Amino acid sequence: MTVPYPEQALADIGAKILSQPLYIMLFAGNYVPDGTETAATISALATEFTGYSGANRPDANLSYSAGGVISNDGSEVEFTITQPVTLYGHCLVTSNIKNGTSGVLYQVRRWSAPRTFSIGDKVRVPAGIPLIPTNL
Repeated sequence: MTVPYPEQALADIGAKILSQPLYIMLFAGNYVPDGTETAATISALATEFTGYSGANRPDANLSYSAGGVISNDGSEVEFTITQPVTLYGHCLVTSNIKNGTSGVLYQVRRWSAPRTFSIGDKVRVPAGIPLIPTNL
């Protein structure tokens, strides 16, 4: 039986996670996450895609919603593609440096299917971290 955490605890955990900025990294490698990734290794493992406007990885625009959800729902990050690409997913990291290897990796999310984009395309990326336990 799953017993949810008290809202007070979820809000506290959410505030701690959000006390540092989180950034979105796109990846173009046909990479399947296995849980061993770190911020130091993910750019190379997943082949970080940097062909979008802007000098740095964009802020993920995350906020906490009651019930244990950290997300950017309603304020998704938008990338403007500057070179053709097929993307496989995105990551949440604490470093905004493209191809950076410092910080903490919070999430690697492989999309359900790869998506191909052309120059000038706008890519909106929803991101989030659920805090609801799945098993106790």
